[in-house]
Amino acid sequence: MVVNCGGNVPDTASSAQQRLEAKPVWVNFLPNPKIREGKTEEESSLGVIGVRSRFISKFIGRLSDGSSSKVVFPGNLHVENVIESLKESDPIGPWEVPVYLRESASVFTAYQVNLEMLKEKIGPTITQLSPYLQERQARLEQELDRLKSLVERLARPQLPERMLAVIDYQNIAKSFREISKVNGGKTPLMIDEIVEAARLWDATPPRNLIKVLIFDFNDSNYLDLYRLWGNRQKFKFCPVQPVPGSNPTDKVIIEQTLALLSKEGLEIERVWLFSGDSDFVPLLDELKRRHYRVSVAAFRRVTAVKLIAEAEHFLDLEIFFRLQDSQELLRLIAEGCKLKVITDDKHSSDSEKS
Repeated sequence: MVVNCGGNVPDTASSAQQRLEAKPVWVNFLPNPKIREGKTEEESSLGVIGVRSRFISKFIGRLSDGSSSKVVFPGNLHVENVIESLKESDPIGPWEVPVYLRESASVFTAYQVNLEMLKEKIGPTITQLSPYLQERQARLEQELDRLKSLVERLARPQLPERMLAVIDYQNIAKSFREISKVNGGKTPLMIDEIVEAARLWDATPPRNLIKVLIFDFNDSNYLDLYRLWGNRQKFKFCPVQPVPGSNPTDKVIIEQTLALLSKEGLEIERVWLFSGDSDFVPLLDELKRRHYRVSVAAFRRVTAVKLIAEAEHFLDLEIFFRLQDSQELLRLIAEGCKLKVITDDKHSSDSEKS
């Protein structure tokens, strides 16, 4: 199957007669003379048989080896942009480009450029091609890295995911107080229990908890709580210094999380963010760019839709109100019960929030 890159739409009546060249061939392109002469778009079509163009190319070419008298037209904007980029360094031409061809009764259509052959011919200047091509190359390289990472992960034995928990305590505690009023305020907020729920959530085998970062202002009213966290194995309390007129918590969380993950020797596959704040969408984007898997735990009714959409998993902490016995809840989660039919459907409340 040949993917049409968006330039030409084959005429269904003649597409069966078209032949695809399996190997790239070199084509010399020059400006389309009828475009140069100021012809109208309709007059500039040059009567291409079997192809209806969405755009009229500014270029026309011939096979470099002279093996055919048929003309060659760029078949889409990708091919045309490559020629435009070469034209920037050589305004006169001709511009020789290795392309894959689609042959019809009277013409060839170039539907793809072999960038590797072009790079070998013109050297490092390939990196100076148009921003369109640079962006496309960057996207392809990023996708290739992601696929390599996936293949490596699938090739390894099924080992527990190594997990980092990042807790925005201000956001979670505030949300908890609001939801607690609706649910009668009977359930205490236990950090170790919600972290354990995330560790078990949709995980076979259960995840390996590496570290828990808890961020909050250093409030003198909660010193006992901070000491408790500090004494827990794998838990770390990260105090946030207040700034008059602003709340620096989000910035501190993003900076310290990325700094921790940049340390050598710390092997993490998944990051769980405990917050419903939309300001953390860029953090999730950056983590995914670095090939971490990301999940979010918060109270759905006060969580930003964009944050839910960015996460692979979303754990609605309100399940701790729905089932008062937290140990029973953790047991059900560990057994993979259908709690997520209710709580892990990202789209169930999106329409209401938007």
